[in-house]
Amino acid sequence: MVKAQDLSVSSIQNRSTESLKRPKFKIQNRMTAAV
Repeated sequence: MVKAQDLSVSSIQNRSTESLKRPKFKIQNRMTAAV
């Protein structure tokens, strides 16, 4: 698991790009964790 606190802005952008290929509930988890 990737720690949201360790994610940098560029990393978050990369996650967003990858999450587009994944189920939407994964995207919500990414955004929630990023906050």
